[in-house]
Amino acid sequence: MIDDAMQVQIDEAVFLRLLLHV
Repeated sequence: MIDDAMQVQIDEAVFLRLLLHV
């Protein structure tokens, strides 16, 4: 079971990774 807060944290991490890769 994934908490909403955890899901948001994961999305944020992915978003930051995309920004760093650009």
